[in-house]
Amino acid sequence: MREDIDEEARLTTARRALALLPEDGRRDLLVMAVASRGVERLSELLDRLAAVDLLHVDDLGAERTSPWVIEQLYSIVNSRYEERRSMLVTTNLEREPLIEQIGERTVSRLTEMCDELPLFGHDRRETFAPVD
Repeated sequence: MREDIDEEARLTTARRALALLPEDGRRDLLVMAVASRGVERLSELLDRLAAVDLLHVDDLGAERTSPWVIEQLYSIVNSRYEERRSMLVTTNLEREPLIEQIGERTVSRLTEMCDELPLFGHDRRETFAPVD
């Protein structure tokens, strides 16, 4: 039990420190963290994301991007494209803003491999009362 509390405190501190770093610093820190736990860890994660039967990517384009993030996203999407694996992608962005956020080639792959299902209407999240 005590180990769980210590781990959560460590993660909270790490998240706060990470938020203070510039994007390149975050990437470098992630690479160092992955390397310290085994060289293959990041590649293993990317392999697993590419191999699951159905990958759900929620709110695509909402994240901050960097060239490294865009390259990793493309790598996952392209692997799934080449292996004909399913993806479920949600985004609030139209095509052009999505291209600006994640790149033309990633959007092109997604457009070819996914059917679009536009959803319209009021954002229901705005009508719910916050939970205490």
